[in-house]
Amino acid sequence: MHGFDVNWLAVLVATVVKFAIGGAWYSPVAFGPRWGAIVGVSPGAFKARMLSAMLTDLVASFVLAWVLANVLKFTGAVGLIPGARVSFFLWLGFVATPLLSTTVYEGRPIALFGINGAYWLISMLIMGGLIGAW
Repeated sequence: MHGFDVNWLAVLVATVVKFAIGGAWYSPVAFGPRWGAIVGVSPGAFKARMLSAMLTDLVASFVLAWVLANVLKFTGAVGLIPGARVSFFLWLGFVATPLLSTTVYEGRPIALFGINGAYWLISMLIMGGLIGAW
């Protein structure tokens, strides 16, 4: 598959911004402790795999930003609001629905869906808005 001619600087900035949002969102001062308690991972166990988790997240964030840039280009979503709008519908259809189903199937508290779902919503809205506005 050959991607559209995307703005690579916008893709890189969106990647870094999403990565930073995740760092803040799951930090000890935000939702990190509650998330860890729900999924059953101690701070020590999480720190032990932090490097590989962060590298994986950075690569995945780049792929997400690149795909999002291609979708925005394909749909003609130019601008902050159109980029965020398309990202909202992508989140709703391709992130929120499977995340909610997985949460329920696994018997996890709905709070886990709230923490993870809101993180993905905010990340995708900002990424789409940034890429669209660029």
